[in-house]
Amino acid sequence: AAHSGTHSLRVDVTAPWGWGVQLDNAPGFAAAAGPKTIGFWALAGAGSPLAATMTVHWRNSSGVDVQVDTVGIASLSASWQQATANVTAPAGTAKVSIEVSNSKGVPGNVIYLDDLMVANA
Repeated sequence: AAHSGTHSLRVDVTAPWGWGVQLDNAPGFAAAAGPKTIGFWALAGAGSPLAATMTVHWRNSSGVDVQVDTVGIASLSASWQQATANVTAPAGTAKVSIEVSNSKGVPGNVIYLDDLMVANA
């Protein structure tokens, strides 16, 4: 399943109490202060109720969080849904990292994620 392009990220929930995905590029992608748009698309592949929250960590050059923003979808469905938010990366921002997770989900649930973005507004 893909929202755009040919692939998406399939998340198979393998344990109770939720799920999570985090990009492994510590301390994050290069970023700068200023207005940004953050967001993602998600789809419930199997199981319910499911939800998804994208957490964006704005970090300074030492890798320390200077601000954290979130955007989410409270109830995923079998159709692609989008979550976006306009935020401002604070002064001192040098890196950004993201994770997508939620406490809803049990083994056998499947979530698809696509088009994750952090972009200049």
